Amino acid sequence: MLPRVSIEGAPSRGPVPVVPVPVVPVPARAARAERTAGLHHTGVATTASRSAVVPPPARPEPPLRQDSTQRAAKSVAVAYLWWFFVGLFGMHHFYLGRTGRGLLHLCTLGICGLGWLADAFTLPHQVRSANARIARQDVAPRADAPALNDPVH
Repeated sequence: MLPRVSIEGAPSRGPVPVVPVPVVPVPARAARAERTAGLHHTGVATTASRSAVVPPPARPEPPLRQDSTQRAAKSVAVAYLWWFFVGLFGMHHFYLGRTGRGLLHLCTLGICGLGWLADAFTLPHQVRSANARIARQDVAPRADAPALNDPVH
């Protein structure tokens, strides 16, 4: 015969006292290991015996460009040379740093020639935009760009 078991559990003898757990600083290596274990989004790192509030890591400054030389500005004349000779394949877009648009032209033969024709009129503006983008990247890195050592969430 089986013993009788209640779903309420054993009768208690009164309220269980809540003992506050002191906040103990967690070494950086242990905190990093606990955050990468899936607990980083809550802001609380736990171990078997204690819990501690771990502040989010400070975002380090993004690294500046490795080389100290500035990149050369793009030329309208050179862009038109690229456009005229291999523009149907989008090489002028690769020259201007527009890889996505270059791949589009490469795969569609200049969007069936229509994109290639449109680029004949918009190429000076595209060169100005590319030079402005280069100037921004040489002066300071983008603020919204993630640093190389940022954790992936």
